[in-house]
Amino acid sequence: WTEALRIDAATGLASGAAVQSSATDTTAGRLMPVGAFGLGGQAPNVAAISVTDMDDLTVGGMWTLSGVIANTPYGTSGEPGTCLVIRRAFSAGAVVTQFVNYLRNGEERLWYRQGTGNPLTWGDWREVYHSGSLLGTVSQSGGTPTGAVIERGSSASGDYVRWADGTQICTHDASADATGEKTWSFPAAFAARPQVSVSCGNAAPRITGVNQLGQTAVNFSAWDINGNRVSPVCYLIAIGRWF
Repeated sequence: WTEALRIDAATGLASGAAVQSSATDTTAGRLMPVGAFGLGGQAPNVAAISVTDMDDLTVGGMWTLSGVIANTPYGTSGEPGTCLVIRRAFSAGAVVTQFVNYLRNGEERLWYRQGTGNPLTWGDWREVYHSGSLLGTVSQSGGTPTGAVIERGSSASGDYVRWADGTQICTHDASADATGEKTWSFPAAFAARPQVSVSCGNAAPRITGVNQLGQTAVNFSAWDINGNRVSPVCYLIAIGRWF
């Protein structure tokens, strides 16, 4: 005869077959000790339940990710991370939401996705942006943003700002040339020829014009009302796309 549940009268602690044997014991109906629910102790490693694919991590709770795991936000990854899994049932099966946190290149990054049905069909990973990840280097893969939301930079040829949707704006202040066209090399290259506008800061009437060179530079000029080339300070703006 084996006692399924024993209570220590001195400590009040429970033991026996009715209690989970470990934090990863998923036997139905067993009592959950402190630490098994992910809040009272260190999150167990997914290796304890032999998970090597995020698609298979459907047990609700908090987990530590280590080792080579497939279908993470970075594809097949060997980087350590943590994961919160929330599972609920509905008429056609289950809804499972995964929240994954990685420290990648010194930056905290948080992702989530949802799986539904029986068997589960997983949606795409989506990154959660925050005050620490809005600004930085923008990037993309097939038109899907993979970096920061806004990137700003400058060089001797002006300033630029890029957005995650592909929009890019370059600005610069430069004097026109009274002897011929002046070239403005953009501080950041465009993916296609941008729209460029030029205005002058001189109080006298001026006529401006541009001669597009392509994705990396433009020639601009300024004339007075008599058609003579002049060299006032000009304000240049180029708007286009970086991808």
